[in-house]
Amino acid sequence: MAPSPPSPPSRCLTRSAWLNMYGPVVLPVVFLLSLVYSFLLNSLCLLGSLLVSLVGVGWRKCVNFSFTSASRQSSPQVVGWCAALHYICRVRHWRHAPVSDSLDYVARWTIVDLRAPPKWWRRRRVGTLSHEGAVAFVRGAVHDNARVLLLCQPKAAGYAQNPIVVYYLFDEDDRLATCIAEVTNTPWGDAVLFQFDPNGDALPNKPLHVSPFTPMQASWTLRTRISPSKLFVHVTVVEHGAKSPLLTACLEGDVDAQFPQVPNESLPHLAMFARYAYAPQRIALWIYAHAVHLVVRKSLRPFDAPAIARTLTSVGGTPCPLMPRASSPHLVASVICKDSEVKGRSKESLARPMAWSVANSYPWDHAHRSQ
Repeated sequence: MAPSPPSPPSRCLTRSAWLNMYGPVVLPVVFLLSLVYSFLLNSLCLLGSLLVSLVGVGWRKCVNFSFTSASRQSSPQVVGWCAALHYICRVRHWRHAPVSDSLDYVARWTIVDLRAPPKWWRRRRVGTLSHEGAVAFVRGAVHDNARVLLLCQPKAAGYAQNPIVVYYLFDEDDRLATCIAEVTNTPWGDAVLFQFDPNGDALPNKPLHVSPFTPMQASWTLRTRISPSKLFVHVTVVEHGAKSPLLTACLEGDVDAQFPQVPNESLPHLAMFARYAYAPQRIALWIYAHAVHLVVRKSLRPFDAPAIARTLTSVGGTPCPLMPRASSPHLVASVICKDSEVKGRSKESLARPMAWSVANSYPWDHAHRSQ
């Protein structure tokens, strides 16, 4: 069998031969073309996004202007209490000594009627006392079916952050009769509850290690006003023997005229949602960031936290007898403290119910367990 003639050489170049021959010229050209293409594409996308943003901003301005104008003219005014009302408040902290500093932020706060709370309150409830517990705590100051309003930040995504919540108790004529403050220290999570006069009431002895940059040898003075349209809370901390305050805190605001009964996480306007939603998380970030600022920039050092048992025996200047409250299982101790250092007041007016609750665990315990 005769051998087949050899095949003629192929005119098609292999990939490696093609790259060796044309690569040094073509690849830089392709690279430059891709850069130009990417630059043009990104420029077009940037211009398009800018155009859309400008149109969106203009549209929102027009909508907000027309909505605000219409709401100012025809929106129904809040004339009474509801299951829940939301107030847009400005919170300000002034630190006067030993260094001067301030903290200022705006948040949306909630007033909940504990006698008839809204449906969402069950899964976002905060505070130690229920309606019945608040009425029982003031020991006959109001009737059993009295209106009890709670000022707080409801839970958001299962997280709660309330340095202070206030219970407002009303008399039979629906006038504010007395208040209960529940103060929680951050980050420990211990709490104290005490009754106070909304027109201005002083606690001669600080009953909890809160505001850890201020000493325990200090007094608190609280004042508050509330109505369906306005809200005001003022706290002053004065060190024993001093005339000027160490710390002043103020919460003041008006009811949300647009969405007075809508929770923060259900606000329909994107701008309001972005500004007010998840307030507990925002407040926690503000508190911790401000604490870091005081330590790093102001060279302040926090005071050591005393034990709850030591605090219980020092409030009021004289030892307070511990009386467990079976009606409030969350509270570890309740006492009737006499403010013996306040002069010019009768013994009856000096007695106030107070109660402490200890945190089940500290925030760093969970991190320790996970390691």
